[in-house]
Amino acid sequence: MTLGHVIGLWRYPVKSMAAEALSVADVGDEGIIGDRSFGVIDAATGKLLSAKRYPALLALRPVRRDDGEVLIYEPSGDLTMSDAADANGWLSEYLGLNVRLVRAEPERRRQIEMELDDGQLFEFSTPPGSFFDGTMTVHVLTTASLAAAKRHYPLGDWVWERFRPAVLVAIDESVEHDDGGDPWPEDAWIGSEIDLGGPSGVRLQVGKVMQRCIMVTRAQGAFPADKMILQSLARVHESNLGVGCVVSGVGRVSMGDEVALVGT
Repeated sequence: MTLGHVIGLWRYPVKSMAAEALSVADVGDEGIIGDRSFGVIDAATGKLLSAKRYPALLALRPVRRDDGEVLIYEPSGDLTMSDAADANGWLSEYLGLNVRLVRAEPERRRQIEMELDDGQLFEFSTPPGSFFDGTMTVHVLTTASLAAAKRHYPLGDWVWERFRPAVLVAIDESVEHDDGGDPWPEDAWIGSEIDLGGPSGVRLQVGKVMQRCIMVTRAQGAFPADKMILQSLARVHESNLGVGCVVSGVGRVSMGDEVALVGT
């Protein structure tokens, strides 16, 4: 069953920094190649920084080089490189905190502090060898869910940047929704597999809904901070938007590829 088509592909070479737009993405067992391959840690504590607590990270734009290193641009256009001798100093000056840029290491976990809606903090660990927040390494979001959310809070900027997907899917108009309310079509995919790009493409096992946190309220690019984004989503859909997936079949996905539900 055809669900829609891929209209957006992104990776995030450095955790909590801005997205890098892709026209084609190679996907391995752990997700899009190069995604969350670097992180920024507090030099004093060794904890991994997140835009949940350090929103200034979101204004930095990384671009992955062919050799796996990254260029990092700040809004002024100034830049550093992950392999530059002064990269740590450059980032420390920008963030106002003594930090180090590090590459994810096999089998090593990093501690992260997350800020909740009420300002409380709790701590969790990344999976071994990863800078993802959990084991669901490919985040899929649909245009239908963004549109449904916007209907409940029309003044909000319901743009993909706030929700940091890896894949944005435009749902075909022929796909019917039988839930009797606003469509959140990807919720129905949980427990199923989806193909992106056919036999030579990528297969994903859809694992769970993506529960949103304070990060979606942060200012990003041209879009201002907006606490009502999360409050509205909590009211109408239990703070959920999009789904988290694991890779069950590696391959390549491209803009415009068909997205289909396996076995239907």
